[in-house]
Amino acid sequence: MGMIKELVQKLNPSQPDIAASEGVQGPRAPTLNLERAYRKIEVVNRGVNMIVDASSQINIDVGDKEAYPGVATIRAKKLNNLLNRQPNPFQSAEAFKRNVFLDLIMDGNAFIYFDGAHLYHLPAYNVTITPDRKTFVKHYEYNNTKYKPDEIIHIADNSSDSIYRGTPRMAAALESIKLLDNMRDFQHNFFKNGAVPGLVLKSPNTLSAKVKERLIKSWAQKYNPKNGGRTPLVLDGGLEIDSVANVDFKRLDFEESIKNLENTILE
Repeated sequence: MGMIKELVQKLNPSQPDIAASEGVQGPRAPTLNLERAYRKIEVVNRGVNMIVDASSQINIDVGDKEAYPGVATIRAKKLNNLLNRQPNPFQSAEAFKRNVFLDLIMDGNAFIYFDGAHLYHLPAYNVTITPDRKTFVKHYEYNNTKYKPDEIIHIADNSSDSIYRGTPRMAAALESIKLLDNMRDFQHNFFKNGAVPGLVLKSPNTLSAKVKERLIKSWAQKYNPKNGGRTPLVLDGGLEIDSVANVDFKRLDFEESIKNLENTILE
């Protein structure tokens, strides 16, 4: 008890300033579009799932019990059962660890509630951390439910801008993910809209807006890559076809660039 009292007395004199400057640490990851990338882009989904699936299969070694002042101890057998067999009455250890590892990758944080008997996962995207002006954390909050600091196990990844919340490592690949997404959207829209690049109709005469609109509509209907683009066309009135860009379908496929981006994201 003497050691615990001494630890309480020796508080960090800078903690009030730290708490004020850090402020409330609310959810952050959803604003990074990582969840959207996980749902939409195959290589992101596949890479994340490979790590999560493999990690959830690893058993955790429970070593010798260590006693720390003010920290409750737990029997090694009980701890091994919580970590490797059944963390709570409603989940297997594998399902529980999948949630934890997925949060670490997508959010950079994992929050686990320990009620003294079981472990429960709290989705990181909705957990708020309130700093304390004297100690470190005043409380954690999930959907208006507050938890004491000693009820939550918080696993945080490295961060350069916060001492309370970790930064997801996937965030470093976000620019590559966005570029890959944009390239795929371009391909999709190109074929969806039936665009024909590098083609212009030249006329020696000035056409009215109505004639231009009718002409463009006619070409869009008859010369559409989705429909094969094989309908013969008759040009009259001095119209000529001219090429303004040397673009072919092979280049539009971005095959090599997409492959390099996927490798970069996975690495």
